Amino acid sequence: MTLFGFCFDSTPDGITGGHDLTLVLLSFIVATIASYSALDMSSRWRASEDAKGAFWLPMAGLTLGAGIWSMHFIAMTAFDVPFEQGYDPALTLLSGVIAIAAVTAGLTVLGKTPSWQRLIGAGSIVGAGVAAMHYMGMRALIVPAEVVYRPGLFTLSILIALAAATAALWLALKVDRISHRVIAALIMAIAICGMHFTGMSGTALSARPEMPEAVTVVSKGLLAALVAVGVS
Repeated sequence: MTLFGFCFDSTPDGITGGHDLTLVLLSFIVATIASYSALDMSSRWRASEDAKGAFWLPMAGLTLGAGIWSMHFIAMTAFDVPFEQGYDPALTLLSGVIAIAAVTAGLTVLGKTPSWQRLIGAGSIVGAGVAAMHYMGMRALIVPAEVVYRPGLFTLSILIALAAATAALWLALKVDRISHRVIAALIMAIAICGMHFTGMSGTALSARPEMPEAVTVVSKGLLAALVAVGVS
């Protein structure tokens, strides 16, 4: 079954792939740093009482959104399959814009005087944005294979994104010490990575030799390092 350009199959025969554990760890570190920075910036924004404090809201959205996107990209370079991988630059950029816009919009909806209704609304926006970023990033993947998704794990990854985003925003309201912020950042990073790898576990690549192979200019490891350094 194909829906909105995505191919779904409950029992696809996919190509077996693994993950480079070094890059997986790097993706988690980037997600943690981005989460910590965004929590700090959102705290500064809520504590501000003048117009100058508004600077921290878009910065928090940019930091966390870009961090989520970078975590996804690095984790994708960690994905090891027996053929070359490339990425459509326009779709890759669009996936980053989606993540940043969703996080910024979610923080705006949450506001400085949040309620449970605002929290749920903001969490839904951010979660939907994170899921859209992930699967737009998957659309950007160029490989000589058809990408097929298992419906159950596809749905679970979206539910994890929604729950994780809501929990992350709730944590953002609770942290008031550095130690609390570190713990919250670690929890957020685990949630972000959990969504990504759940989605990847529900993804299968069906070989299509007639499709052109992607051409990579630099190694996946170097690409991952450049993104990590640039965001961090």
